[in-house]
Amino acid sequence: MLVFSVSDIRQAEQELISKLPNRALMERAAFGLASFISQLSRSRGLLPSQTKIVAIIGKGNNGEDCLVAGEYLSQKGFQFSSVLHTDTSESAKHSVASAKIVLDGIVGLGSSAPISATAKNLFAIAAKDAIVIAVDLPSGINPDTGEVFDSDFCVKAEHTVTFGAMKMGLVTGTAKNFTGKVHFVDIGLAKYLHKFSPIGVLPETKELKQIFPKRTTASHKYSKGVVAINAGSKKYPGAALLTIEGALASGVGMVTYLGEADPKLIKKFPQVIYGKGNESKVTASVLGPGQSEFAKNYLQFIAQSKKLILDATAVQLVAKSGVKKLIAARNIQVLITPHEKEAKDLCQLLKIPYSTNRTKLATDLAKATGTICLLKGPGAIVANPSASFLLVDQFGDQALATAGSGDLLAGLIGAFAANPKTSLTQGAILGLAILGKAGTLAKSFAPEPALDLVIEAIPTAISELVN
Repeated sequence: MLVFSVSDIRQAEQELISKLPNRALMERAAFGLASFISQLSRSRGLLPSQTKIVAIIGKGNNGEDCLVAGEYLSQKGFQFSSVLHTDTSESAKHSVASAKIVLDGIVGLGSSAPISATAKNLFAIAAKDAIVIAVDLPSGINPDTGEVFDSDFCVKAEHTVTFGAMKMGLVTGTAKNFTGKVHFVDIGLAKYLHKFSPIGVLPETKELKQIFPKRTTASHKYSKGVVAINAGSKKYPGAALLTIEGALASGVGMVTYLGEADPKLIKKFPQVIYGKGNESKVTASVLGPGQSEFAKNYLQFIAQSKKLILDATAVQLVAKSGVKKLIAARNIQVLITPHEKEAKDLCQLLKIPYSTNRTKLATDLAKATGTICLLKGPGAIVANPSASFLLVDQFGDQALATAGSGDLLAGLIGAFAANPKTSLTQGAILGLAILGKAGTLAKSFAPEPALDLVIEAIPTAISELVN
């Protein structure tokens, strides 16, 4: 799915509105919203006659969308009413407190500030089991960046119903903690968005199937790829273990280990090749997981690389002039995988401004380093210095917000990228999607699954996503 900027979406909407009868576009959005609410109610076993819906609205288009949707819902037998987000009356409070479904219709694409204290109080009054649905996007987030203006004054939705085009603010950043599950309603904008360049792409299952490395009866370990791993340290020996587990779970042809972690721990895997000897066969390399200092042999390791993933502290190597020259001389393809703190540190080393806008941050780092930048975090972003749009992960799961998941991800990406027919960017997208799916599957066994459950779920995730 393509992601467009708010300004382009607005222009496309205006062009479409000019060709439609009065209120027709609003009717489309409202009908889509009402249809979703009706379907959700049925799935929850809520009868229309017993389901009270209250919309907390502003004076803009989002409020009107809610009111028109209310007309459709009332025709279906639902009890619909609305209150202004500035209403402090007892009747407004009682109305919200008794609702089964509460709609956030305060503000949409024009969101540029936190919600008011009055609005916050109205949402706080809602029953604990009430379903909160954001209309177009939760009020209080930046629709272009996913930044939350004030987390204490932002609507937290269980579902978001968005119209016309996907917005970057719904798929990355802190906003993902507030959007809940995002549902898209087509209102006929696609034709009018063609003249605009998307700012991002959400890879979907069909794209994953297309880029997943194909294996045939003639495949062998070298044709499937060889990944070299230099991870772990005396302080963090488990990082090597996890990186190797991630690589092996992918089905890569061969894993070779060239790090310094405890061999007793690493030799849990007899199928891994330890030490030097097959460098010429290596097709992708992973350097850095679990290393708070640069590996002693990092220059030699980088020199034998073709596709190189730099993780954790090793991300900083792209700021070293000697490393940059080596990468350029050997024409090595490089992917860096910083999280927010590592990205901030790298900006300081590169002497470029740090931005809380994740899309800008990922793009700036990709351009400044000449590498592919995978900015980790909610809605991970993959930015290529030569591309005009970003790839945004939509499979990530909060189950992965635990120590060691980044090591698993590095191993998965390295293993997928090791296939000669798979690019680093494709390896990154596959690794993110499959690890995210594994996190979701692991949650079926435990609400907060340990990492070993996520690892066990990786083969199933691969099967479900790409087979």
